[in-house]
Amino acid sequence: MRDSDEPVTAVSPATQADADAESRLCDQVRHSPLPVGLFRLPDGRTVEVSDPFVAFAGVDRESLIGKAVADYTEEPETAAASFGLLASGALDGYTRKASFRRPDGELVTPNLWVSACTGPEPPRYAVATVVTTGATPDLSSARDCTSPANLMIGTTDAHWRVDRITGADDAALAYRPEQMLGRSAFDAVYPDDVGKVLMLAAHSTVCHGGTFGRIRLAARAGGWVDRRVSLQPLTGEESNGFAFTVCREADDPQDADPSSQGAEGLNPALMVTDGHRKTFGLAAWMAAFPTALRAPELSTLTAREYEIVLRLASGHRVRTIADDLHLSRSTVRNHLTAVFRKFDVSSQAELLARLRPVPAGAGDPVPGG
Repeated sequence: MRDSDEPVTAVSPATQADADAESRLCDQVRHSPLPVGLFRLPDGRTVEVSDPFVAFAGVDRESLIGKAVADYTEEPETAAASFGLLASGALDGYTRKASFRRPDGELVTPNLWVSACTGPEPPRYAVATVVTTGATPDLSSARDCTSPANLMIGTTDAHWRVDRITGADDAALAYRPEQMLGRSAFDAVYPDDVGKVLMLAAHSTVCHGGTFGRIRLAARAGGWVDRRVSLQPLTGEESNGFAFTVCREADDPQDADPSSQGAEGLNPALMVTDGHRKTFGLAAWMAAFPTALRAPELSTLTAREYEIVLRLASGHRVRTIADDLHLSRSTVRNHLTAVFRKFDVSSQAELLARLRPVPAGAGDPVPGG
């Protein structure tokens, strides 16, 4: 029984709710089968880590808890700046290679996928997943609003002109994909968010990875609509542009409003990070293709059709494509039939002939030229 003279400390419902949310997050992280850590924003201090994360770090859990990531990464300025941007809401997350030195002196450079947890504004927590070479977490059972069916994917040149884009339409946006070809990507962006796009691009360039956030785009009904977008620098000779994705919100209200998922949403944070990892790879493949300015039919393809064509052009057979995409072979063939119709060809050989790389020096035509 409490002594009658003992002072009583009142705990507000909001404070208790925050404590309960952090407790649930910590529990999910600690028992995760992935090498994942939970970090407080904006200082990047470690709140909890999973056993696989402890094994990766090569140090006991107690030595990690409360320690700032900037204290044990080889790029402390980049880490501190990135967490600050997550806390401000300027970034939803990012992917990059990061170098860490283990206690035994070994330097390891894994891929990191980092997402701000949805919920409080500004965000209070971030989740970081370590991906060692060749390892890919299996999140296939998670709902993913960034599946190819919900994406508009494309590339820009060095002048931010859209030169490749899939035909996946978003009924809420003012511009259809084919209307953006050859135009500045900024034509569709809310003027006050142009700086945010440039910031996302700068961060992805510095980190040699991808970044994702939310910006406002011109709406078909007038005004502006929020969309999650990602940017990743294109690589290769004479490539100074970016691969981009625009995520069309799903019908589920929880997908359309990230704040409704709550601060305890570790799984949504992992889903978004994993989804962007997949789309970065798909968008990067587009750099090896002719632009839709040279092959206008490319702009009429859906994201799924584009993905199948990309794999076909990379030498994959229908059977392999079906297995990789978890589709039946008949479904892949049906997609290809639709592609043949759009390109007015009758075989894979004719399609691939249309998609051969441009001969050296040929270049792309200048719109209006």
